Amino acid sequence: MTAPTINRGLGMADWPPDDQRLWESHLARNNDPFEGAESVLSPVTIRGRRYTWGIFLAFVRRSDPNLLKLPLHLRLTRGVIEHFVADCRQRCRDTTVVVHLERLYFVARSLCPAQDFHWIYQIARRIAARAPRIVHPVVVSTQLYRVGIEGLRQAQAGEVCERYLGRARAFRDALLVSILVIAPMRRGNLAALRLSDLTKVGKIWHIAARAEHAKTRTPVEYEVPSHLAQALDVYLTEIRPQFPDADIHDGLWPSLNGCPLRATSIARLIKDYTFSQLGMSVSPHGFRRAAAALIAQVDPENIHSAKDLLGHHDFRITERHYLPAAQTRRAGRELTRVLRFEEWVQR
Repeated sequence: MTAPTINRGLGMADWPPDDQRLWESHLARNNDPFEGAESVLSPVTIRGRRYTWGIFLAFVRRSDPNLLKLPLHLRLTRGVIEHFVADCRQRCRDTTVVVHLERLYFVARSLCPAQDFHWIYQIARRIAARAPRIVHPVVVSTQLYRVGIEGLRQAQAGEVCERYLGRARAFRDALLVSILVIAPMRRGNLAALRLSDLTKVGKIWHIAARAEHAKTRTPVEYEVPSHLAQALDVYLTEIRPQFPDADIHDGLWPSLNGCPLRATSIARLIKDYTFSQLGMSVSPHGFRRAAAALIAQVDPENIHSAKDLLGHHDFRITERHYLPAAQTRRAGRELTRVLRFEEWVQR
């Protein structure tokens, strides 16, 4: 008998009735009352906050079930949060603990607007300041693109391992990697792509990532370069129809199970593919960092275009989370240039 997963949160049906009622009245409407009527929370944000609240309630039920009988704001004491943080740290990095605390803060202030929970956010910021940064693989889009294009060449030449739908799967995977390089969308957008999201004008394909599947609720459109458009033509007419039941659904990326690939499956596929080809695992989000890093390296004057490419509302988000390494390398090159100039002057 398998032991229950301790990291699993309570489903909403198991929440205290007051929590369910407050959630339905405040957060099920997908808007944040503290951000004004124009602010609409994305489904991804809603799911994340609901998941963390379930994690917190599961912790409370394990540690002191009687707390669940109390009003919500009486459960969120400093002592309870300290124990929650200690519990999370047994299984999570501090960066994940910070995410949980920030979500707890946003949920609590929405469900109990009369109470002051800013101290939870302050705890999260203090932990974040001391948390070791996660070091991501240093990779740029050109490396990833070469991997995808070479994979397409091998699939077309039949240089693939013998397995069920071996050539079709190899072609699909390589095309998925190549498309993600030129259209660095989030994995949820990638999984949500449908045949109707593709538009061909002449010989050029356009891919539209719809607003309802975007974290920022902003539609983004990408243009597929001509040499990759030919591979997309082959995929749509010859490769995709080979997958089971591909004719009864319109998902762009069919699975072997008769349905579109899910976001988690795409993430695992991408990471396995890049590890096999590069010796390092690059997540779909890593493709976004790679795109921003490439723009910073080859076209720093137009670095703000990275914001639009990644579908961000604010360039500060792009700068904070996607450009630090590229900016450091660029600053290092500038320092080297200055030092060489000073050396020349002294001569």
